[in-house]
Amino acid sequence: MRYKSIAFILAFTCCCAATFAQRNSHAANYKVSGPATYVNPFIGASTSAADAGVYHGLGKTFPGATTPYGMVQLSPNTITGGDYNHANEPVHHIPFLYNRLGAPWLTQKWSREICRRAYKNSVEGLVGNEDVGQMSAWYVLAASGIHPVCPGDTRQEITSPVFDKITFRLDPKYDKGKTFTIIAKNNSAKNIYIQSAKLNGQPYSKCHLDYKNIASGGVLELTMGNEPNKSWGIN
Repeated sequence: MRYKSIAFILAFTCCCAATFAQRNSHAANYKVSGPATYVNPFIGASTSAADAGVYHGLGKTFPGATTPYGMVQLSPNTITGGDYNHANEPVHHIPFLYNRLGAPWLTQKWSREICRRAYKNSVEGLVGNEDVGQMSAWYVLAASGIHPVCPGDTRQEITSPVFDKITFRLDPKYDKGKTFTIIAKNNSAKNIYIQSAKLNGQPYSKCHLDYKNIASGGVLELTMGNEPNKSWGIN
């Protein structure tokens, strides 16, 4: 990292926020432009998570690092410390990237943890400010069990719902179906991991939906458990 004068920042670390707006360089590694693009400062940009070396949270390290980093690193008592700062929107897609890295159970873990720790039914119940509805929109979608990663991409990531059941009323101007319902069976504060799924009564093994699946109407049924099922959603 260099200053505008081209001089290097000698004390730079990946958690340095001095030269970044509303995030640090660690969070900036996970920018998304068009298809999900993973950026490793040692290697460069790639649409392949493996090629880019984006192994954070999976027990791997950046070259030269001595300990693994996680895409979501939280300080013990807040959601605004560590490498992930939910109070600022540039990181809001990060928890859902684990779906694209072949580790959907980590998307499930962290989206539920953020829902639990960043939102409260009280005064100042939002971490950070509302920013034209984004902070609440994130919760509504994540707590429902789906969330997009990239604007314009019709892929919707499946995650762990906070709600046992939620029904979206679809707009007849744009959608063929009337409603789309997400049901989480055996759901609880401890049972946060998806064990299996059904879409319209048929077994469903993907950790994502296309928006056309939602627009057509139907039911996504998730069975939850307290341990990750590391064989579901990895294809």
